[in-house]
Amino acid sequence: MSDNPLIVMPPNPMNQAAESPERNLVIQANQLILNGQRAQAFNAVLQALSLNPNSTDALYLYAQLSPDRQQALEAAWRVLNAQPNHTEARLLYERLQSQPAAPSPAPGGDQQIMQQMLMQHHMLMQQQMLNQQQIAQQQMMMRQPPPMIPFQPVTVIDQTIFGVGFLLSCLIGLFGVSYMMNDQPVTGAIVLIVGFVWDGILIALLLSGIGAVLGIVLHLAFCYLTARAGSRVVQNVPMR
Repeated sequence: MSDNPLIVMPPNPMNQAAESPERNLVIQANQLILNGQRAQAFNAVLQALSLNPNSTDALYLYAQLSPDRQQALEAAWRVLNAQPNHTEARLLYERLQSQPAAPSPAPGGDQQIMQQMLMQHHMLMQQQMLNQQQIAQQQMMMRQPPPMIPFQPVTVIDQTIFGVGFLLSCLIGLFGVSYMMNDQPVTGAIVLIVGFVWDGILIALLLSGIGAVLGIVLHLAFCYLTARAGSRVVQNVPMR
């Protein structure tokens, strides 16, 4: 807006390594202004603001160079808000306020280039804001705990335990093995003792000849029931 922007003095050569990229761009913009290359200077200012939107030096140069009067006013106001004693920014703000809103000049030369740069800068800033919002949403989703899946206990038969328990009880009369394999040693020991008693009764029935068939049927039923009862396990399965 003005042809006499504030010149930010270049740093001491001994401290150049410590300068930030944003500060170097501001210094570059000042040098370009001194060389009369306002469009290139405006581009450097936009780059500096993309790195640090709150840089007062970059905002002041933006207010000097922006082809948009309203945005130049806003930039100057931001400088004053951060540095109330910034005399040059106050004078620029007052001068911009006193100027009537003029119609946009016909595009051409540096004015057209600066307008294009300004539009590109706004598009870039909007894209950066959108990317930041997407990243924030993703981080929020990652911090949320996973949904709780309801489970219900279901009793099932462990076929391996059942098979071993049934065979041992049928063939050699060792009842209660299925309980012991299923981490129930006390119950398994009790069933084992009861099984020894039944083994004695079965032998007597077989020797008598009268109740042999009934004894075999009862033995198989006893083997099946004890093996099945001892092989029951509880599993938690998702509710449908």
